Order: sequence, then C-alpha cells, then structure tokens
Amino acid sequence: MTEANNGPQAEEKAESKEPAVTFVHSSNFPEILDRLGMTLALTTYQAGKLCFLSSYQGRLRLLMRTYNRAMGLFAHPGGLLLGTNNQVWSFVKAPHLLPLYYPDQKYDNLFMPQTAYVTGAVAIHDLFLLEKDICFVNTLFSCVARVSNRHSFVPLWQPPFITRLMPEDRCHLHGIALQNGRLRYAVALGSTNHAAGW
Repeated sequence: MTEANNGPQAEEKAESKEPAVTFVHSSNFPEILDRLGMTLALTTYQAGKLCFLSSYQGRLRLLMRTYNRAMGLFAHPGGLLLGTNNQVWSFVKAPHLLPLYYPDQKYDNLFMPQTAYVTGAVAIHDLFLLEKDICFVNTLFSCVARVSNRHSFVPLWQPPFITRLMPEDRCHLHGIALQNGRLRYAVALGSTNHAAGW
C-alpha cells in the first residue's frame, strides 16, 4: 500500500487540500502485520475514511479513501462491505487487475466497487452476510435489516421491546454477532422504546 505522506497519494492530497495525516504506532506493529501476512482495514466515522494499514519493508503504510460517514465494515472471502451515510457499498476482490491499475506498486489485493445499495441515512453501524443476503444494523430504525433492490431496506429483526419501526434511534442498536450463520447477539445502549431514549 502507499504511505499517506509520499507517492501518488501525497499528490492527490496536495491537490484536494486535505490535511496531512500523522499517526503513531508501536514499533513492532509493522512486524506483527508482516508476520501475520495481513492488512488491517478500519473506518473513521468523523473523518469519513476507509483505511488500510499494512507493512512493507518493515514500515507501516496507510492507504485511505473517502466515503461520507464510513462506519460499518465487513470482510468476507469475496470482498468487503462498507456502510456509509446513505449507502451500503459492496467491493469485490480483484487482484488480477493490480498490474493494470498499480503496475509499480506492491499491493497484495485490490477491492473494486461493484454495487452500491441506497438505504437512506439510517446510521449503518455494522454489516454482515446472512447466507447470501447483505444485512446491516439499522440504528435509526432500531432493527437489523437487509438491502433491497426495491426498498431502502427490509427489516429482519428488532429487539422485543421496540414496538414500532420509526426513524427515532430508540435504543441505539449498533452491533450484532452471529453464531453458526444465524443472529445470536445484539448490542444496544438501552432497552428504551421512545425517540433517542438511550
């Protein structure tokens, strides 16, 4: 990956007038990533960034892309899902295209945007695949939902104390966990049933 302060990425930042990004890390962090053979992907809600941290020649590298209110992120064998301000993005792995797009760079993978589902501003805090369905935590409507080609979302589950699906963030539902491919746990900041009651 390209470091945030040099190469083509730096030129893009200079042109877009984005502030320089600095970061501090443990001295052994690049070695840990290298030993595990992994890249760490994360989102920054307020800055609206999808970030990839990796190690190359003993140094930590940061690659960032801008997505409005990037929050939920889910990696699966075929790619990534990203929840943003009003969309769910589906990216597919395309390492075979690396020589075409980045012939002089040492990247291990390329994620190409394939589909974007418009959900409206529903505060997507978490995403996952349920069988083949793209699903997400719809914090504004206090439910777990799936994407749809016809609707903003299709509700799948809501906490038992939520009596109506209203755009009121009644309990601040914001996380889920699966077990054996099924919804098992949900995380909310309260068991309230009124607007912003948490």
